Amino acid sequence: MALNLKNSGAHRALSDADITAKVLLKMIKELKKNDVIYLDELISYQKSPAIFTSPLKAKKKLLEDVTGLPNAPGIYHFLNSRNEIIYIGKAKSLRDRVKSYFSPTAPRKAKKIVKQASRLKIQITNSELTALLTEAESIKLVNPKHNSAINIF
Repeated sequence: MALNLKNSGAHRALSDADITAKVLLKMIKELKKNDVIYLDELISYQKSPAIFTSPLKAKKKLLEDVTGLPNAPGIYHFLNSRNEIIYIGKAKSLRDRVKSYFSPTAPRKAKKIVKQASRLKIQITNSELTALLTEAESIKLVNPKHNSAINIF
């Protein structure tokens, strides 16, 4: 239902062929909209974190920032259009963690962050522990609006 297509005769040959053609046409339209023409562009596009069925319409620069992320520990900052840090997070793998924000099953908070973000800034660390400590220190200094902490003291 993510593509707003209805297959009333599901599992019937003609109906299944018809719906498959409609899916292909929607995919081609999406690729054209994103200026995907050549095979190498298609390969890059399929590796991008926001796929065409995603309800999130991420900004082009944000997607560019996400596409080349390393599989390394570190911290990441989501920035808004005014270059203000709106969220700081840590990761064992920057690539895997940040891409999870673009998943159709991402939590509501992640979708909200991506919707408000325009850029992504990363800082690679030598270990996950260093990332944890750097994240905590950065959050304390910057106090981004989407980082909420519960004070128990």
